[in-house]
Amino acid sequence: MSTLCSKNYLAVILASVSIKKKFAYRYRLYDHNGMRKEKKKQNFNTSLEAERALTVLIATIECWRKNCS
Repeated sequence: MSTLCSKNYLAVILASVSIKKKFAYRYRLYDHNGMRKEKKKQNFNTSLEAERALTVLIATIECWRKNCS
């Protein structure tokens, strides 16, 4: 992994909306210029759904970084 990957921040967040609980993820990353970016998505029904979507996002970003380097 490159040094840029060590600055990532992962979070699966629980948000209470009325009675039903919803989950979200937030992923911070730095582009090749050192600019901070954040990818986020919300309204997952379970934390497992949010974690799976976050895993797919991370895999996509890491694959893109390897092909672009």
